[in-house]
Amino acid sequence: GNQTQISTKAVQSSGTAEAVDFAGRKSTQAYQMAKRAKELKLDMEAMLLDDDQAASPGTSSTPRSTASVGTWITTNAVVGTVVSEDDIKEVMETCWVSGAKPDILMVNGRIKQEISGLSQSVSSLQTAANNKSPAYVVAAVDIYVSDFGNLTIVPNRLMPDSTGYFLDYEYWDIAYLRPFMTHDLARTGDSISQLLVVEYGLRSKNEAANGKVTGWAAP
Repeated sequence: GNQTQISTKAVQSSGTAEAVDFAGRKSTQAYQMAKRAKELKLDMEAMLLDDDQAASPGTSSTPRSTASVGTWITTNAVVGTVVSEDDIKEVMETCWVSGAKPDILMVNGRIKQEISGLSQSVSSLQTAANNKSPAYVVAAVDIYVSDFGNLTIVPNRLMPDSTGYFLDYEYWDIAYLRPFMTHDLARTGDSISQLLVVEYGLRSKNEAANGKVTGWAAP
């Protein structure tokens, strides 16, 4: 099981800003609400990708929290030190033994570069030139072919610094108790105030269908 979590963004616009006809938009408040909605979704993604946020029912002084991806995955978990192919192989093998078939390896930008760097130790840079396009150098790894399946390596700037998630998207979704909604707040002087609210929880349909590596420190 898991807990739901409430995330909010408040938006306030002055009466003057709402009355002025800004180029490209009819309503300042609507424009600001759209921007805050994007921010809220990014906040949610960063929190859901956290590697140690546990589910909590909350207290009178602490809000409820939903368990993140990192705390859901326990079966196929490996603790590493630096980025290594051995860690990737170990997670893929433990996933295979558990009957899992993850096809996404999600990491931050630094780890993505280090995984690409692993290939340079066993092969030279590849170049290509023909009459239709200029020569180019291939120095990145986007797909890792393992003995137990292929992994598409996806960089995500919101990922924790030392963690890699081996994911099968089929076994995750976000359950909404209250979808995104807007509440009007009491006016403060000559202004419009609204609150954007969403209540949700991360649902893992089978945590053993996924894997993770933690502890990938910077070299």
